[in-house]
Amino acid sequence: SLPTFVADTLNFCIRTLDSSGAVGTVPVGTPGWPPDQFGNDGVGSSAQFDHPVALAATSDGGTIYIADGNRIRRVDLGRSELTTIAGSGAAGYSEGVGTWAEFSRPMGVALSEGNATLFVADFHGHRIRRISLA
Repeated sequence: SLPTFVADTLNFCIRTLDSSGAVGTVPVGTPGWPPDQFGNDGVGSSAQFDHPVALAATSDGGTIYIADGNRIRRVDLGRSELTTIAGSGAAGYSEGVGTWAEFSRPMGVALSEGNATLFVADFHGHRIRRISLA
């Protein structure tokens, strides 16, 4: 069975919880290490989270989408790779593609059935935003 994923905000990492109750850490970033400015994309420990607060995993458990600071990020678990898919890191409200979009404290994410769309609760933007993943 797939683990449960948990955003460990103040330790700057994503934890896993398996059916036996064992806690693990997704091998992306450096747990307990605060980020340089907004965190960095990268593979393994070269990546850094900003402040991951919410996440959604694909139905196969291979990808996690994360509200992290003022960005939306993706972890490819097969490659241990962290990538920003939307947001520049600066707070604001702007529609756009990729880093041209701006968010203001996204606090929730949810995947549609079939994993084609990611919905983002943009807290200070007072909106539900939609990101096409197809």
